[in-house]
Amino acid sequence: MGLGDAMASSEMTGAYWRAARTPLMEGWQTQSLDGKPVAPLMGTFRARNEWSAGTLRSTIFPNFWQHASDDHTVSTRITPVDATTSQVDVYWFVHEDAVEGRDYDLARLLPFWQRTSEQDWDICQANQAGILSPRYEPGPYSSVRETNVQHFVDWYLGALGGPRARLKTVGARA
Repeated sequence: MGLGDAMASSEMTGAYWRAARTPLMEGWQTQSLDGKPVAPLMGTFRARNEWSAGTLRSTIFPNFWQHASDDHTVSTRITPVDATTSQVDVYWFVHEDAVEGRDYDLARLLPFWQRTSEQDWDICQANQAGILSPRYEPGPYSSVRETNVQHFVDWYLGALGGPRARLKTVGARA
């Protein structure tokens, strides 16, 4: 079973949220470009100088997620502005007593999630271009990997007050 399979079958998943504890690659202490710490330890690990070799990922669908390592946390929130534009807010958190320039350096703290986020945004922009194409036809959502997306669509359509239309889902019966 791969990491994605473990996360998909996590018992820590609800209709609007997901939480998963995942291991880092062997020899890595945190989510940085080289796996080395980028800030002082946070929480109870701090006193013992002990690294957990893992990360906690949590999501509140459809627009908020965070990745917490032992030394820093990154939170991302996407807020729709209109049909084709969103505002993206990304926040990095370190220990409350950490001092920039002494305990952490932004040039080491930011790049991992900055690069990951920019790659995700490129994918989203390419998807949006495809959706705006006159040749676009909606496809089914995966009943294994995209149930939370389907739940959001159902909620959104219900919030509009219109018919309770349901988009096609792989394996769903009409």
